[in-house]
Amino acid sequence: MRTVTSSAVQDFATEFPGLQSVSLAVLAGTVNVTMSDGAAVAIPAGVTLTWSVAKDTNSALAAASFAGADGSASYLLNWTYLS
Repeated sequence: MRTVTSSAVQDFATEFPGLQSVSLAVLAGTVNVTMSDGAAVAIPAGVTLTWSVAKDTNSALAAASFAGADGSASYLLNWTYLS
């Protein structure tokens, strides 16, 4: 689990190439979330979301990244991955 309180990008594609699931709980502010492709989606405080894949070979979470919209953002990330 990782607690983040900043706007620094948390790039899971680089850190965990075998990502199988990731959960986000936004505690304060807004977190910009990008999955697989496309533009970031703003997730507000109070929301908890989980993304997962069903097969070990599924790369749908390969581009998962999270970034606070500004320095006041606070959120929790929890994940599982194949090592």
